[in-house]
Amino acid sequence: MMNHQRTLIDKGTRLGVALALALTALLALSIGVLAAGPAYDDAADAAYNGGWADGSNGGTGFGAWVLTASSGDAGHYVGSSTDNNSGGDANGDGDIDTNGRAWAMFAYNGAEATAARSLSAAMAIGDRLHLLMDSGNVTDTGRVGFELRNTGGRKVFAFYLDGSDATYTIEDIAGVADSGIPATDEGLDITLILTDATTGGYQLIVASLEDGNAYVHSGNLINALGGTNIVQVYLFNDASGDDETTDYVVFFNVMELVPCDGPQDFVVTSAAQGGRGTLLNAVLSASACAGGTITFDTDTLGETAVLSAGMDLPIARDLTITGPGLAPGFWDDQFTISGEDAYRVFSVAEGVTATISGLAIKNGHAPRGGGLFNAGHLTLDDVMVEDNAAHNGVDGPSPTAGGHGGGIYNTGRLTMLGGRLRINRAGNGGVSSSAGAS
Repeated sequence: MMNHQRTLIDKGTRLGVALALALTALLALSIGVLAAGPAYDDAADAAYNGGWADGSNGGTGFGAWVLTASSGDAGHYVGSSTDNNSGGDANGDGDIDTNGRAWAMFAYNGAEATAARSLSAAMAIGDRLHLLMDSGNVTDTGRVGFELRNTGGRKVFAFYLDGSDATYTIEDIAGVADSGIPATDEGLDITLILTDATTGGYQLIVASLEDGNAYVHSGNLINALGGTNIVQVYLFNDASGDDETTDYVVFFNVMELVPCDGPQDFVVTSAAQGGRGTLLNAVLSASACAGGTITFDTDTLGETAVLSAGMDLPIARDLTITGPGLAPGFWDDQFTISGEDAYRVFSVAEGVTATISGLAIKNGHAPRGGGLFNAGHLTLDDVMVEDNAAHNGVDGPSPTAGGHGGGIYNTGRLTMLGGRLRINRAGNGGVSSSAGAS
């Protein structure tokens, strides 16, 4: 009788475990099928007028905050992110503040503070998540940053600063890696875009608010129990300070989720190398989603965006880029994209239809197509392609070192309406096409 009872209990236990696992898998699948809606919040929202507390829920589209503190030496509040660099703001940009406010987390004497927020559903391919972070100062044994977590509550991605390091760290399926992004107490503008459903591929764009440099990193999410779906943002401060000063406070602000729900309209408002409102973010976002249109604020006329992220601007979906146009009588007053004699400016993928107008493409550099490489169907309308170079050497642009198409290399279909080509250098022509191109 005892053995029979034990057998029934064992069977029941196994059945219960099996049902639980099935329900968990079904929940993960259903969340993965649902599309996350748009969401936005920042620390200037009225919900934080009385502070940042557990259950606070400003903005729209996100779940309420879940805040934890391991002891009285850790906690959360709303303050200015300029406070963690000895109360100063070297470049006068307000660091990551919105109207003088950001979300603050402190953790002294080995304590820890965390802040978690859920998405309405799992991120889908082409969705992009945006966050501002100001790490401030961190003791040698401390760590501050954020994780992205799946339906099982497990980490699939992490970005953080260890106090003993001079650069930020990235964790994904490849393990722990040095991002090469220098630590700063001025703040970072961070965007993560999902690019591949099969591998959990993502693209990370980080712009430093201290030196203006942009960094692009591509990788794959950690395939933890619960899958690679992203349903939660988890911020943390793990013992950043050993004395109770604001220099050791980490700040976050402007959390935004933009779903990929079809071709999108982007507006470039800044000539910065990367970050919200820049051409780099717009092109990478459009290429990961469904293309669309990119226009420019009129205040960008005459500005120059310099590429520094170690890559060109890849157009991988149908896209129309309409620059602010020419200032009357002045070619040099267009919005200019410069490859800084180190990178090609644009590349258009095979099968893609793209139109670029009212821009200047300058100082690009690559073995084929220093300014622009086209494998698709490209129309250039009133575009200036100037002072680009194509060569195969390693000692700087040279018209005698090989290379094809200093300004443009075309393997697809290219149409030019007006514009100007000048001072484009290569061993085999300023504009070059492969056999079969038009």
